[in-house]
Amino acid sequence: MSNEKSAEYFERSLKIAPGGVHSPVRVFKSVEGKPIFFKSAEGAYLTSVDNHKYIDFCQSFGPLILGHRHPEVAEVVRETVETAWTFGTCEPYSLELAEWITQRLPWVEKLRF
Repeated sequence: MSNEKSAEYFERSLKIAPGGVHSPVRVFKSVEGKPIFFKSAEGAYLTSVDNHKYIDFCQSFGPLILGHRHPEVAEVVRETVETAWTFGTCEPYSLELAEWITQRLPWVEKLRF
């Protein structure tokens, strides 16, 4: 399996990012090899720039528990973007989410996003 395009991207990235990646966790010096660059994702799968399909066991460390681009999540995102992109203030949306979480996880008395 050739990862030629990923190798090219990594060489370019080494010139502008420490270790060639944007997270110290992904620095490949300690594990050897070169990172794979991805161009798209859907459900549980990632597609590399070299058109190889991989199962994404990480799912962005939890936020993608429903997978990449889940249709229902995508619809809510589209609707929400029409309202606002981000708030640096109090808003009802995170309050509703916090209430939803604390109602389902009794050991979580309070939380902060």
